[in-house]
Formats: sequence, structure tokens, C-alpha cells
Amino acid sequence: MTFELTALPRGGSRPAMVPAAAAPMAEARDDIDACRARERSIRRQIQENCPYIPSFRSIRYEYRDGMLTVRGRVPSYYLKQLLHTYLRNLVHEEQIRDEVEVVSPARQGA
Repeated sequence: MTFELTALPRGGSRPAMVPAAAAPMAEARDDIDACRARERSIRRQIQENCPYIPSFRSIRYEYRDGMLTVRGRVPSYYLKQLLHTYLRNLVHEEQIRDEVEVVSPARQGA
């Protein structure tokens, strides 16, 4: 395990030693937290703008490296297009990977 020096602690004369991997791990954790926050924000905005479309409640969103992946099932191609249009208006700079399936209402729960 490698260590790196950090700033001098208050009132101490020796620098603190922390594992070198601690800083990248903290950054990775921050990135994951930011991605989850983005996913929650997108879900909330879709639910607020489309409360009359219950099929959108089961859609899952995964945000990673500037790519929004959308998964789930909707009962018609029209609703898939509508969801995609709403998402395009929400996420201007990100790419969208559409993995939403169109299934008949009878197969929706399967």
C-alpha cells in the first residue's frame, strides 16, 4: 500500500499519512452520488410533467459518463416516443440509450 502526505494537521508537527488510494475512492464515490442524484432528478421531473401516464412510473434510469440509459416497458410505441421527447427536453447535453420495450398491456406485468 502506498501513502501520500497531506496537509499538516492543526497543532501537529508531523504531516498526516493517508493511503494514496483514498483520494480516488472519494472522487469515485462523489461521481456515483452525482449520477444517482441526476437519475432521481430526471425521474422526479418526468413524474411531475407526466403524472397522467402511469406507465412512466416503472421506467428505470441509469446515468453514467454522460449517457442516460432508459429501461422499462410501455404499452404503445406512442408512449415510447412521448417519453423519449420528454427526456430529450430534459437532458440536452447527454446522450440517451433507449432500452424501453413496447409490450401489449396483457404482457405488461410479465
